[in-house]
Amino acid sequence: MKRSLVSGGPYTVVAGGLTGTTYGDTAVVNGTPYYYVVSATNAKGESDNSPEAVATPSDLLARIQFDENTGATATDATGNGWDATLVNSPAWTTGHLRYGANFPATAGQHATLPDGIASGLADFTISTWIKVNAFATWQRIFDFGSGQTNYMFLTSQYTGTAPNTAKLRFAIRVNSSAEQSVSGANIALTAGTWTHVAVTRSGTTVSLYVNGALAGSGTIAYAPSALGTTTVNYLGRSQFSDPYLNGALGDFRIYSRALSASELTTLATPTTEPPRALTAIPTNGGVSLSWPPGVAATSYTLARASVSGGPYTTVANGITALTYVDTGLTNGLTYHYVVRSVGTAGDSADSPEASATPSTLHLHYRLDETEGNTVTDSSGRGQHGAAANASAWTTGRLDGGLSLASASSQYVTLSAGVLAGLTDCTIMTWINISSLANWQRIFDFGTGTDNYLFLAPQTGASPNRLRFAIRTPSVAEQIIVSSTAIPVGSWAHVAVVFSGTTARLYLNGALVGQNIAMTLTPASLGATTQNYLGRSQFTSDPHLDASLDDFRIYSEALSASAIALFAAPLAVPQNLRATPGPLSLDLTWNAVANATGYTVRFSTVSGGPYATLSARLPALTQTHAGLTYGETYYYVVSASNAAYESLVSAEIAATPDPAPLDAAESASPSLVLRPAMAELTTATSVAGHVYQLQTSTDLTAEIWLDVGDAIIGDGRPLVFETPYDSAEPRRFYRLLITR
Repeated sequence: MKRSLVSGGPYTVVAGGLTGTTYGDTAVVNGTPYYYVVSATNAKGESDNSPEAVATPSDLLARIQFDENTGATATDATGNGWDATLVNSPAWTTGHLRYGANFPATAGQHATLPDGIASGLADFTISTWIKVNAFATWQRIFDFGSGQTNYMFLTSQYTGTAPNTAKLRFAIRVNSSAEQSVSGANIALTAGTWTHVAVTRSGTTVSLYVNGALAGSGTIAYAPSALGTTTVNYLGRSQFSDPYLNGALGDFRIYSRALSASELTTLATPTTEPPRALTAIPTNGGVSLSWPPGVAATSYTLARASVSGGPYTTVANGITALTYVDTGLTNGLTYHYVVRSVGTAGDSADSPEASATPSTLHLHYRLDETEGNTVTDSSGRGQHGAAANASAWTTGRLDGGLSLASASSQYVTLSAGVLAGLTDCTIMTWINISSLANWQRIFDFGTGTDNYLFLAPQTGASPNRLRFAIRTPSVAEQIIVSSTAIPVGSWAHVAVVFSGTTARLYLNGALVGQNIAMTLTPASLGATTQNYLGRSQFTSDPHLDASLDDFRIYSEALSASAIALFAAPLAVPQNLRATPGPLSLDLTWNAVANATGYTVRFSTVSGGPYATLSARLPALTQTHAGLTYGETYYYVVSASNAAYESLVSAEIAATPDPAPLDAAESASPSLVLRPAMAELTTATSVAGHVYQLQTSTDLTAEIWLDVGDAIIGDGRPLVFETPYDSAEPRRFYRLLITR
């Protein structure tokens, strides 16, 4: 066995001649990483070293942070495997150090720990954060043992009689011996407040601490090791029929030594830390923000910037929730946010930044995926869908699409409540129908057969005619039927618009039906739980047999002109070309009908990834300056308007010209005469410029001859050497620089 303090060695042998396959290294220092390799030996020699393994010894045996905020397992952060199992569904809650687990004592909620959690302990520290909801005598913070005669525990109250209510007691009993205990008589806990408590043992002295202050101490002869391998280990529950803990726990720790008073003070007064993440969800004219708890936070300050990275301006402070809705914003502008924790130890640093762009785009399924069954919501609101029964990704009207086969009962499920609260709104999609059957659904949102809204491509009474309907349990169907047939076998754009008491139905940008007495809106349905593309609320109705593309919901009633734009996708810009200039490229392209802007993207690698050079540029030209001579650049351009951005153009490649000639450049050479040799040196050179040394014996005649080959500049100094005859009465040299 070999060890090093540095990854990769050199390694020092710590044990040789081992015959087993395990080894315990005890000559180590806690907190120091050690790197190990092992080699095998036999009569023929020693093998190469094994792959390296690293470990950092620690006296922290277990740390259950309760940071999961989901599930029934609280993981031991030390990696030693002392995970806690939550029993009878305790509730995850906000803790003092991020999250915690709340045990309300209503249904025997508690946690169990693995066998032997305290085995071998002599000196020790057990600490935790606790917020007692209500005190009950003998309720346990922890209780480790193997029954009612062999245990150790910490209770938050050992008597209901003043003045010792709400005070800690630690006790241990070994087999049939008498119980030994120490009480924290000096300090009482406070209900409803996060409090740090700890019990330590050093020798035979056991001490109790509350928020880092000594609450009581005494002598106890027994160590936890005397209990043997405990098999009944609880958090929040007793070995006896005592009350369950009515409170929350966080950051439960076990150390294999007695921490000092100063160390416990440090644990009890953590530095304020920011939330680890921040989520920003765009809304109509606002942004909905949420974050996980910070460390030692009593409130939060939210700040906003118009530029990523700040500077940030405070939006709100004193926030005690983990959410905030920022309103009164401008749709289409991007806002950048950070949140800070505020605590008794001061303000934390900023959280990671989150950004969102408010918009009336409530849901957007581009349907551009190529694999899997997740249908991604591109609106930023996270309302993703799921394609069922092996729905196939295919070519769509704009880019990709989703094919739904009626024979295979394929459809898409949307998230619950996707239409909740919507009054004025727009629902639209592209559809390419393969075959028609009565009562197929393009979309159907509801909670059953008496509470829904749907769009069908055909009904028995209206062949090849769109039919929209909405109803609630108390209001009969309100409908719109199209005056125009929907095509089969080609792409069509369909849209339903709610505006006040009028609902309008559009086909390929044209109004084909309306109802001016529509008293119901999507909000009338409440939080719908059965939301589909291609499937009906009625199980007897056939599934849709069609392909879909670009399904959208807006939280506003789009105008007829806006609907017309969505029904007319933009063409791809053609004839993108580049004209080289000095360290620049001038780009031009042909106009696209109905486009209001163009986005130019570039890369130094063919095929991208591309960076944006300009976005929504209103002109048909763009100069890309500050380029590097000799580098090849690759470009694509797309067109856009209020509805769409087109696909990108065919890629072009171009290389800029060298930098322009500069008078200072020609003034830089220096000439040095050496024996029989003339040496001319430039201070620098310009990439792409051509340097030719020339000589003459008569300036009057202006006869210059090239000396040697020209040199192409590369940014470094250039040296020209040429023989000369010292007997000549005169000789002139010059440097001719061209591009």
